[in-house]
Amino acid sequence: MGAAVAARLLEAAYSVSVFDASPLRTEPFAAKAVVRESPAALAIAADVILLRLPSSEVFVQLVEQELLPGLTKDKTVIDLGATDVVQTRRLSEWLEAREVSFLDAPLSGGASAARAGRLCIFAGGKKETFKRCLPLLKVLAPLGNIAYCGPAGSGQVVKGVEQLALGLSAAGFLEALAYGASFGIAQAELWEALRRTPLARACFEQTTQTVLNEGGEAVSVHYGELPHILEAAKAHGQPLPVAQALLAFLEHAPPSVIERGHHIPSFWLELTRRQQGTGQTCLRT
Repeated sequence: MGAAVAARLLEAAYSVSVFDASPLRTEPFAAKAVVRESPAALAIAADVILLRLPSSEVFVQLVEQELLPGLTKDKTVIDLGATDVVQTRRLSEWLEAREVSFLDAPLSGGASAARAGRLCIFAGGKKETFKRCLPLLKVLAPLGNIAYCGPAGSGQVVKGVEQLALGLSAAGFLEALAYGASFGIAQAELWEALRRTPLARACFEQTTQTVLNEGGEAVSVHYGELPHILEAAKAHGQPLPVAQALLAFLEHAPPSVIERGHHIPSFWLELTRRQQGTGQTCLRT
């Protein structure tokens, strides 16, 4: 995703500096961009710092520690990843005290959508910061959707809504497929019976095709985002009993897939493992 974002900025003739913890990932940009030796060096050189990191914890540590030397007055930090809402709001205030502008603008759509310019971007922060950064965001998503969602943290909230809706819908349908399969009905036969019903066709066709072509373990229920979403909901006094049950179901399950570079449990494999009474798992990327 980061490579696709950098490529679009270079195509639009922006002056771009790049950094990645893995130097191999920055090699393709050596001819067109400036490869910086550290996050601090990148922050010192850039007016706008775009971050796309694998976890909320990494993002917080990077901003507060490694970027700090470059976070001077009138810089802008844009978080393109999924970060805990409470931490996002705290960091927004922390940056504002240093006269650094901030947007939380998580991306939705994946690397292929980034390359095609069809991302969805949910932005939170001061309205004037959003307006100032809008031309840059339009470079990232000229054919997608860019939504201003409200004050700092609002982009993460809307991203959480999307992840909950997609994840819980996928988990519910996988559970239904596992129920049918437990009675010996093949997945292809299940879909053949269901596919002409309007609700199933509209909501679950893509999920079913993924199950049939790649296996149910390839369907994400966005397990990795659940702890942050539940923590934010708890702080806000909003119960999420279904999401909590999903997290609890997978909490002690063995990691069996790789998603965004992390080993996590697969809801589908855990469903079938428990139904079969076996501890066998497979690793899938």
